[in-house]
Amino acid sequence: MDRKTVDYYNRKASEIAERYNSIESPLKSLIHLLFKKGDRILDIGCGSGRDTALMLGGDLDAYGVDPGDVLLTEAERIYPELSGRLFRGSLPDLPSRLPSPFDHLYMSAVIMHIPDKELHSCAIALRNLLNPGGTLVLSHCPQREGLGDDKRDESGRLFILRSSDQIASLFEGLGFRKKQLFQNRDALGREGIVWETLVLEYGGEDVFSRKK
Repeated sequence: MDRKTVDYYNRKASEIAERYNSIESPLKSLIHLLFKKGDRILDIGCGSGRDTALMLGGDLDAYGVDPGDVLLTEAERIYPELSGRLFRGSLPDLPSRLPSPFDHLYMSAVIMHIPDKELHSCAIALRNLLNPGGTLVLSHCPQREGLGDDKRDESGRLFILRSSDQIASLFEGLGFRKKQLFQNRDALGREGIVWETLVLEYGGEDVFSRKK
């Protein structure tokens, strides 16, 4: 995970938490399509805790992890029901005390902040957290205006824009297959920003052959 980006989210923790908790999560319309009651799920890059709390309230065994200690403090303040369910950590070196394996991993607005040199090791770390047959749900931004030649915005955050096909190709080499793809509006109504939600199923050849 890019350090400058993490530092930005820590500096702006209160502002970010207020902004994102003031709008409806795009996950709300998908949660019952993607997950079953009682499934164990990890929200990677949980930030303000909005989506983790939404999943926990939807009868999922939800946990969150984020590199921003200030954001995690805000998340527990806003959503006290998340106490004991949030962990500090950053891909690819997530904390060993996470209650893995998980049935699902949810990662919203994170993969574009991962430098190319760390992407493969992060993908392996994600695979190692999942039960066979589990899913990785990635909400990402393949299009965003206003980035500099260094792939950073005016606040210094890193945005490496990858297509869903590029991301799927990486994970297919690790035993995943592309299952679903959704297009999402920008929840904050910003122009020039496109979002997609990519669902990848993990299990390897044996699991997939049994489903045919």
